[in-house]
Order: sequence, then structure tokens, then C-alpha cells
Amino acid sequence: MYIIEGRDISVRAGKRRILEVKMVGLEEGKVFSVIGPNGSGKSTLLRVMALLQNPDGGCVYFREERILPRDRIRIRRRTSVVFQEPLLLDATVEENIVTGLRIRGVDAASARKRAKHWLERFKVAHLSDRWARALSGGESQRVSLARAFALEPEVLFLDEPFANLDAPTREALLLELCDVLHCTGVTTFFVSHDFKEVAFIADSTLALFDGKPVQQDLPRNILEHPATERLAQFVGIENIWPARVIEAQPKKILADVKGQRIVVAAAAAQEERIWFSKGDSIKIALRGEKIYCLPADSKNVDAARIPGIPTGYNLWRGKVKSVFAFGDIVKITAECGIEVKISIPAGCLNKYKAGDNIIVSFSTDAPTIINSQQ
Repeated sequence: MYIIEGRDISVRAGKRRILEVKMVGLEEGKVFSVIGPNGSGKSTLLRVMALLQNPDGGCVYFREERILPRDRIRIRRRTSVVFQEPLLLDATVEENIVTGLRIRGVDAASARKRAKHWLERFKVAHLSDRWARALSGGESQRVSLARAFALEPEVLFLDEPFANLDAPTREALLLELCDVLHCTGVTTFFVSHDFKEVAFIADSTLALFDGKPVQQDLPRNILEHPATERLAQFVGIENIWPARVIEAQPKKILADVKGQRIVVAAAAAQEERIWFSKGDSIKIALRGEKIYCLPADSKNVDAARIPGIPTGYNLWRGKVKSVFAFGDIVKITAECGIEVKISIPAGCLNKYKAGDNIIVSFSTDAPTIINSQQ
């Protein structure tokens, strides 16, 4: 059963429809996330589900009860929201939490006890008497999260809560939030444009583009098997190649990309019901970290093979075009008849340089197949 559910939700801005979602539901105790680029409708959907904005069409249900206008405040008191901007009151840190609890009918002593607990949980108890407007961005968002959890909501809405934080603060707070969500089991609606956050925290994910759902799945499945080329690019797949099917067998597909042959496991199709025929146009997407490489002068090429790559499958020779260190990984661009982008550990930085001959290989289940019409 969904604790909160939206059906046939549509929102317009003037004559333009900016959101059109047939159904979205949150399972109790789970973290549901929505991803998409800026302007995709993520925050609009959150505001509708949190009863902060009326949709132009459709309705929201809470525990299978259709929410009417007269019910909105009553239901909102069973939820809490954390926005990208902390939106703290011009008061002390403690009063920011106590005030919300008092409004919801919690007695003063209990409110202060609960405020203390959650300030300690988010490591800002030492700031209790500090004026909220004097906090840093990370401190302010910790207080906002403490305030939200202190309300003991049945549903927690998080609208890109880490977007304005620096990387170390964002990572630390994400880890703490994940731990709190695991301990409390509060149902959560999490919006982000950063797929790394979503993959870390969410049980299921809805990808939204131009106000419309593109794919709803486990985060891992979206990462490995995105439904469209735009989504593949959004989740960071570097290699997307137009291809034509040469042969389709029950367990594998042989395709041609500019004269280069690729063998792909049939299960790599984003939707298992898709069946390909000879001559079909497809797109093949392959993550750079799933490509193995070694210098072309290696004495034992077979030693570089990985289990599951039969002889002659997906083993190409080429030349390094560029090598670029990026944090803890090295990105290599190679020309193998087609341009191939490879990601390897930073420790291999000095192993390759532009102009080197190279061998690349990947398993048949490493790529994913995207319909060319998508």
C-alpha cells in the first residue's frame, strides 16, 4: 500500500504543461527519489505531493484517502519538508525546532527534550543558543533536518537539501541522513539532480524529463540500463553509439558500429520484451569503467581478458587520443575505428599517454541497448 499517492497529476504554467505524471506512489518506510535536469518538474511534483501546490489536474491520496481542500492542513501536519534553502526563523537554533513542535500541540518540556535529541543527532547541539541567521550553510541545513525529524513526520519531503553545500559537507551530511533514515524508517520523497546522491540513499527512483516520467526503477537499474539516450547521458554513460543489428540470437546480439563489431547479451536490452531483428537501428550505451584496457604490446593479451568474454568478442585495437586525470579516476579517449571513452583508477595515470597503441575489451553484458526511437 502507498502511504501517499498522486494520480493523473498535471500542472500548467500559462498554456504550457510543465508536469504530467499518471501515477506516483510512496511505499511506507521506503525512500523514493526523483531525478532529472533543472527545469524537469521535480520540485513541482514534490510541492504537489507535499500539498503545498494545487495541481491543475489529478489528485493526491494519503493512506488511500483522497485529499480534499479542507483536508490539506490536517494532512500537512503529518509531514515535514526540507528545502534547498533552510528557511529558518529569525530566532535561536533551539527555538526554530521548539516553535514548530509547539504549533503542533507538543508541550514545552517535551518540545525542548525532542529538540535537544535531534540537534545532538545532527551534531549541532552546541549551537542551540546561536542565532539561526548566523549559521553557515551546512549548519543551517543540519538544523533544518533536525527540525523536520523532530516533528516525527509520517512522510518527509526533501527538495535538493544538499544542492548549496560544498562537497565534503554534502558527503558527510548525506551519510548522516542515510543513517537516520535507516534508523527511523520514515517514508521519504527525495528530489535531486545528483544521481550519486540518489544511488546512495534511494530504494526506488523516478527519472523525470520535461515534466514526464522516463523510467521508474531501482537506482542501480537506471544507472546500468537507462531507458533513453538523454537519461543515459544524465547518469554519466560516456559511450553511446548508433548501431545496426547484424544478427539476433536468443542469448546475444551482433551489431555493427561504423565497421566495428559488438556482441551484446540479449538481456542488455532495457526492456526484456524488446526483440530485435536483422537490420534494426539501435543505440548501444557503455559505461567507461566497464571497459578494460592494456598496452597493445603486452605479451599475453589473453591475460587481460575477463571471465565471460569468449575469444574474439569485443576485443579491439586502437590508439590513445588523450589521457586526463579526474579526481580518483583517469579518463582515456581512444580511437578504435570508433571513439571509445574509458575510465580507469588514478594509479594507472602514468601507464598510458597520447599516441600509445592500446587494446580494449568488455564483456557482452557490459553494454545496454537503447531503442533508436527513444
